[in-house]
Amino acid sequence: MILFGHWKYALEKAGRDPSAIYLRQPFSRSKGSTLEDLIAAIQSIPKNERNSRAVQVHSERRKYYSLAQRIFRHDSWESALRAANLDPDETRKKTRLCSPDEILQYIHYRKKAGLSLAPKDILKSSKGRRCYKAANKPIWRDSWMSIYVGWCGAVEEAGYDVDEEGIAIMYSSAKPRLPAAI
Repeated sequence: MILFGHWKYALEKAGRDPSAIYLRQPFSRSKGSTLEDLIAAIQSIPKNERNSRAVQVHSERRKYYSLAQRIFRHDSWESALRAANLDPDETRKKTRLCSPDEILQYIHYRKKAGLSLAPKDILKSSKGRRCYKAANKPIWRDSWMSIYVGWCGAVEEAGYDVDEEGIAIMYSSAKPRLPAAI
């Protein structure tokens, strides 16, 4: 502002119309921003789409999430669900861990598609995050027939060389599982 003398001159120099900026209508909240409207809207959402992530992503329902944040400060979406007489635990989307077969199928799919198996690339997709997380869970972490732990063990179990894939290696302190005797 010191360079231009006044904010109006700075806006003109930037190519903006100062009168359009000064005379614009102030922001006003849309109608339907009461607690009763929020409760009615939440109850109209299908049961399997009431979790907070689904509401935030949905183009028309994200306004309900925003309204819940304004009305209920702490634990906004959970509080809004309770106000609508819904159990927040029932509406949470619970992800199931991938089975070892699903992890191996995903690794084969990525390799067949010519995609990288490095964790930085795997974690970019939701299916990749699920498989990576499951491979590193204690139930399968040391259960691969490999000297490696977690995702590295799963990649080797799928028949690919961990070094060629450029994956940082974690070794297991557990003894690898022996194949079943025939």
